[in-house]
Amino acid sequence: MCLVNFPNELEGWFERREGEFNRLDIAVRLTRSPMDGRDKASAWVDFDSSARIGQIVVWDAGEAELHCIEVNAEPGPPEYRILLPAEDLHEAADSVAGWFTGGVDEMA
Repeated sequence: MCLVNFPNELEGWFERREGEFNRLDIAVRLTRSPMDGRDKASAWVDFDSSARIGQIVVWDAGEAELHCIEVNAEPGPPEYRILLPAEDLHEAADSVAGWFTGGVDEMA
């Protein structure tokens, strides 16, 4: 059993960073899976700029998928990660965000 509620952690990360993305004209949206009894709850953040789109999806089991592509490019496979502490989630989310804000050069 995972001690960290990763969907809630992602929501907190989003709330702290949303203003920064808005100032940079990066459209961001947080979505959560319905609370309908499914085995894995999830949350995801979609990023959209004039040149790039991206997404990070996290599940309460500690899994994450990161997607980043150039608008006119063929999409590659998502990056899959196992998150252990909450810091892993923050690093993964910052990795996707950095692709839009200039914090990293490219996503794997």
